Amino acid sequence: MPPNMLSTASSKDSQDDRKSDADGSFGAFLSFISGDGGSPTPPPHRDASRTHDASTTPPLDIEEAAVIDGIDVDATDDELGTSTAKNDAEEDGPARNADASAPHHVKYPPSLFTNDRGNLKAVAFVVRRPCLIFSVIVAICILLTFLLQVMVFRNADGSPFTPPQNEFNMKDVRSVQYDSYRLARDEVQASRKVNEAGDKVIPRQSEVAAIAMWVFEAEEVGDSDPNNDLAGGGVFGSAESISAMKEAYDIFLSDPGYKSQCLLDYRSWATGGVSGGGGVDADSNTTAEAEDERKCIPPLTPLSMYYASEWDTEMVSAVIEELKDPLKLEIFNSLALCFARGQYCEQVIDDVSPEDAIWATQLVANITSISSKFDMEGELVEDYDQVTELASYLIQVDVFKGYVDYGFDLGFSAENPVSRYSRGIVFWGGPMVETNKTEEEESGWGSVDPEDDARKEYVKTNYLEAMDDQASMGKHATINSYYFMTSIIGDVILGIAGKDAMLAMFSFAFIFLWLQINTGSWFLAFVGLLEIGISIPVSWFIFTVVFQIKYFATLNALALFVVAAIGADDICALYSPLSALPRLLPYPLILNSFLPCINEMPPVIFMDAYKQSRYHLDILTDLETRMSWVYRRTGLAMGITSWTTCAAFLCCLSTPLPGLQSFGIFAALVIFIDYVLVMTMFCTAVIIYHNRYENNAKFGCCCPCGPVINPDNTDRARIAVEEGDGEIKRDFVSEFFRTKVAGFVKVPLHRLAIFVVFLTWLGVVIWQATLLEGTLTIGNDLDLCDIVLHCIHINPTNALATKENEQFLNENHPLQKSITILNEQFPTAEDDIGLKVYYVWGLEEVDRTGVNRLVEPTYHGKPVFSPEFDFNSKCQTDLLSFCDRLKTDSQYKQLIKRKDGLGLVYCFIEELAAFNVKGDLNDCGYVRKGEWRNETWQVDPSDFKSIMPKFLKQKTCFDETQVETVGSRYQDEIGWDGLEMKFAAISSESNKLDPWGTDGESMTRKEYDQFVTIAEEQAKISQSCGGNIIMTDLNEKFAFMNNQVIYVNSAITSSLYGVAIAFVVLLLSTRVFHCDAPLSPQLVALFASLTIMSVLISVIGTMSMMGWQLGSIESTLIGIIAGFSVDYVVHLAHAYEIAKGDTNARITEAFGDLGISVFNGMITSVGASIPLFFCQLQFFAKFGTFLCLVIAFSWVFANFVFMSVLAQLKIPLKEKGCRL
Repeated sequence: MPPNMLSTASSKDSQDDRKSDADGSFGAFLSFISGDGGSPTPPPHRDASRTHDASTTPPLDIEEAAVIDGIDVDATDDELGTSTAKNDAEEDGPARNADASAPHHVKYPPSLFTNDRGNLKAVAFVVRRPCLIFSVIVAICILLTFLLQVMVFRNADGSPFTPPQNEFNMKDVRSVQYDSYRLARDEVQASRKVNEAGDKVIPRQSEVAAIAMWVFEAEEVGDSDPNNDLAGGGVFGSAESISAMKEAYDIFLSDPGYKSQCLLDYRSWATGGVSGGGGVDADSNTTAEAEDERKCIPPLTPLSMYYASEWDTEMVSAVIEELKDPLKLEIFNSLALCFARGQYCEQVIDDVSPEDAIWATQLVANITSISSKFDMEGELVEDYDQVTELASYLIQVDVFKGYVDYGFDLGFSAENPVSRYSRGIVFWGGPMVETNKTEEEESGWGSVDPEDDARKEYVKTNYLEAMDDQASMGKHATINSYYFMTSIIGDVILGIAGKDAMLAMFSFAFIFLWLQINTGSWFLAFVGLLEIGISIPVSWFIFTVVFQIKYFATLNALALFVVAAIGADDICALYSPLSALPRLLPYPLILNSFLPCINEMPPVIFMDAYKQSRYHLDILTDLETRMSWVYRRTGLAMGITSWTTCAAFLCCLSTPLPGLQSFGIFAALVIFIDYVLVMTMFCTAVIIYHNRYENNAKFGCCCPCGPVINPDNTDRARIAVEEGDGEIKRDFVSEFFRTKVAGFVKVPLHRLAIFVVFLTWLGVVIWQATLLEGTLTIGNDLDLCDIVLHCIHINPTNALATKENEQFLNENHPLQKSITILNEQFPTAEDDIGLKVYYVWGLEEVDRTGVNRLVEPTYHGKPVFSPEFDFNSKCQTDLLSFCDRLKTDSQYKQLIKRKDGLGLVYCFIEELAAFNVKGDLNDCGYVRKGEWRNETWQVDPSDFKSIMPKFLKQKTCFDETQVETVGSRYQDEIGWDGLEMKFAAISSESNKLDPWGTDGESMTRKEYDQFVTIAEEQAKISQSCGGNIIMTDLNEKFAFMNNQVIYVNSAITSSLYGVAIAFVVLLLSTRVFHCDAPLSPQLVALFASLTIMSVLISVIGTMSMMGWQLGSIESTLIGIIAGFSVDYVVHLAHAYEIAKGDTNARITEAFGDLGISVFNGMITSVGASIPLFFCQLQFFAKFGTFLCLVIAFSWVFANFVFMSVLAQLKIPLKEKGCRL
């Protein structure tokens, strides 16, 4: 049945029931805003000569016939009684009176929100004063932005964003132990600073102030050498490769000025001083002349071997021959700790024969003699292959492996003496002059090095150009070089971020251009982009000042892209670009690109309704009536999608992480404010456009000082309809959706093909989604059902989280390549810094009373010290035994990082004991060899107050640079607050984990569980020291391990919650279902929700196909899929519900009315996401890809799958229906 026949054939009963619910919801809300303004005088009838003939009435769309608020379009002329009122004259153009010959008929009775004419009071007020109201809205937004600057930005310490530290579940055992120790340590250090105030002398250039890291990669060889896929046997396989690497270091070493910037060698033998000196300043035994003769610490690189100042080929050959024998190597490893370091000799001295002792002593002397010349001051050793061979054997000797293990990759061994990768560090020293520092400044807490900027400028001026040249592609035929330096890495990252920001600006430029194309007005396009942009500071003000939420996460920056995508969709759907077509003629290329999107969008969203209203005489009495009809029609339609998106973002509140909670609240607030601004600022701008610019612009431009159009465009539209020139003319694309797409879906064979393709695709993506188990850690062989149950916390005992490190930049970026090589291609070397794991006695769990991170981000609770803790002699003895076990027990060899053949343990008890025996730490040999163990070394608790101040100022014997103090080395382990020992800690470095990397959850948990086991075995110490043990790290590694589980759980739970919310919203928004069906009234909402679920699965499956890992970025994005994917299916479901006729008629009208609107929104979002594909920062690149995937799948599934289901099942909807 044709649309016009459907509209005129509706019954009187159905007419009474087609009153829009918007009157009771959105329309009432808008009227409430306007207050109790006076109602205009009921207008007289319009002139009889202008009474329209039913035969000339343009055909009404089904949706229009079903729901036209305030006007019963199916009534007769006498029943209709259309009339107008002449409004007061004002600057924006007068409303037009009509003749008084027809009776006035009002569908909506006068109320608090509706005037006597049935129009919304708020709309009536806006129509009378659009320029004033627009100016007030803009002024309010500007004022709030200014207040945000004054009240928030000016009071921010450098950045308004909350630093992303301490981002964890406050109730998790790992975060509880972390804060219990961290807060106690901070309190003790603050107290010690007050009670033992004093400065410490820091010699010039004695501390590492910056590093320059070089990473080298051997070029691959093609098929010419089937036995070796590396150029010349790796980076050390040819003189050319070795010389190329040396060039990188010579950039610094050959510069005379480098000595004024390098890390100076303060070891006693560097200037001919005596060994030891633990208790005196590092330079106290040297003259000024000797001070000037100090050398720079050589770079940490294997090239120190290849460029040794001396190379004894015969001695090296002898050493290699000895180490080639596996049995001799085993014996030597068992003896070297005693004969090379003089430590723990009691463990081997009884079993060694005199011959073995002599042999081991001689071998130690030979290796020591050879390694003492590793100084990078000679020429390239002629037999460089011998150097490589020596390194392959030394790396197996526990005591000497530290000389060579840093620069060779994981695959390097005696069996395979080839290293494809190498690395090295050039050290920069500070401070530049001798400096006095407090203990707090020495520890680095809250301090900023004022010399960083000067150092950065020095590097950029003297070295950066040469470094870039060395790292350029093709510089060397056999190797690729990469570098990064801590002093300039910030500028590099900012440069990358700046370029990516420019790409992101292309997204907004596209949105602006698309708005202009769709609205046909530069004025409306500008206002549209303005309301998108200004919604951010307005929301920020409400978020921070009104709601008093001080935790503003860095993730909140994503909200700008969210509102850009959603806001542009709303505005594009707000405006029907029928009248914009002539303005596009000067832009043929753009028109050819976007012509499929330039068409008339039927009345669903604001401007669709506005443009469509020009063809219906019954609402063209004046602008007030016309805009009331438009407001009522569009408020709920856009509100549905906005409210659903807000609810989807608020699902982030289900996570315990404050950063995600902050993002969810802020994003929801931004969407809400954007909706409010669209319905106020932009809609008011449309009225201004109607009064001044519509059909009055010159070459697509609008003059703000232009006169009011007279007669106005509403009068012109009414005259056109009355004269028969207002017939609706559908453009090609709109007609294509109404006829071709709808026709395709209505064919049963086509639907069968759609279902087959869809189900096949769904099977593929479900399979691919399960492959994410390969990048996850899943306990106890879970299947997909178990994963979902776990993620909704039904089965919380198993772990599901990320497995691998996340990339920060594009994998092809040189900086990311170097980071990836460092993370994946090198073993843990002795010179690598491992994660420190602490075992602490003397503390109880932190008091979390009053903690609310959203309101007070910096407050984590109060530390609680155990009243049972007693650092007595027995406690000290047990702690020392614990240290010895961690150092020497072979079962911890793979868990605890080794140095000089021992586990790397920070045990202040050793130096405290030696100091208590001798009164100083000058004799470091005495300290390291443990000769003090033969004395009574335990410290009486009553002596701590007199011993500790002097002890903390001693130079530690375990610092190779001989400048670090005991207080600095054990600043975290010693719980002395200046008056008493509050706690005591022993720490060790992890062999697998480092303090900075974002290691996968599986590897971290494996290490964590082993450290927990060690802690559980120390019940004896807990008994002697009192209180329970706390095991934690201070780099949030273990807390982040749990966060990775939370990210994944939150992604799934938020998605499921989002789908559930979408179901409820769809159920409420569609309202009318077949009440006689067994599954009514949930059917349409159920199918729409299943469509959203299909989008969720498709996106996850596609991410797996693309090789993405399920990290924090991906998990966060998955959690908001429902919010992004609900729009299109909601619009189509709503259009299907309010259409009239049988299923085929409803399908036709739904596609005709909304097909182009949905398509236009899809093009906007996809087009805006494309520039983000090319960003180097993975967050933006992944967000662009994610947005494109979600929008594309949502559009395809909503248009073809969802509508095909409705067409196949032929769900009949009663005209009167059942209201929820």
